[in-house]
Amino acid sequence: MIDDFALLDHRPDEVSIPGNVRNAERLAQWSPIDNVYLSSASQSQFENIAGLIDPVSLTLDMVKTDHFAALCDMKRLTTLVIDSNARIASLDFLLPLTGLKHLELRAIKNTLDLQPLSRLTGLETLILDGGFSRTMNAISLEPLASLKGVSALELIAIRFKDQSLAPLAKMSSLVRLQISNYFPTESYAELFALRPDIECDRLAPYMVDKATHYTMSESGQLIADDNGGYFVTGKRKPFVRVEEAHKLTRYVEEWDRLVAAIQQK
Repeated sequence: MIDDFALLDHRPDEVSIPGNVRNAERLAQWSPIDNVYLSSASQSQFENIAGLIDPVSLTLDMVKTDHFAALCDMKRLTTLVIDSNARIASLDFLLPLTGLKHLELRAIKNTLDLQPLSRLTGLETLILDGGFSRTMNAISLEPLASLKGVSALELIAIRFKDQSLAPLAKMSSLVRLQISNYFPTESYAELFALRPDIECDRLAPYMVDKATHYTMSESGQLIADDNGGYFVTGKRKPFVRVEEAHKLTRYVEEWDRLVAAIQQK
């Protein structure tokens, strides 16, 4: 993290800076810097620094603003990451950013209408991640159906009011999907029936858990259990331990019925 640009005597290829970085005007002398990471900035600090840079990749972490007009002047911008922003109530600021290829929105507090994303037809990767401490909320995935160029999609800790994953089937280039287990089993089964070619651990009746788990002994010691188990697909579905694997049969049969019913429509 660079606190004072007066301490630098060369043009960096990338910088990581706080909003209150000193001698920020030196950024203009070194522009364009390809990769910029800006954290803990106020709106005025963001606007000041944004006017001095034209990066290829920009990360805004805990930047306290919902006014992003300055992004429109970044003609080289293809990667944008916005993390931990409680002020964004609309994604309309993304509409002019049609040159984006990679977009990450993480820990956005307010419920979002994803419709503006439908205009970003140049996107190749998209990540929507609610973060560790809260869940991101959105209205529907339907706008993502227009993103024909996206090959990799992550939907982590995010919920949708209509709970439908079917719009993802229309993303013709989608190859890899990572998604949380927040939706009904029917939603995952429908997407699998429509697009069995998508690589995704959740598009199956269960997902194998290979992590090490620990139990507490009577003496208070932690005992490692490397056997793992199985996460059954669908919200409110159980975790099945290896020694109870016979219980998976009912869930596999349920999955097969759901998929067959959709395929027969």
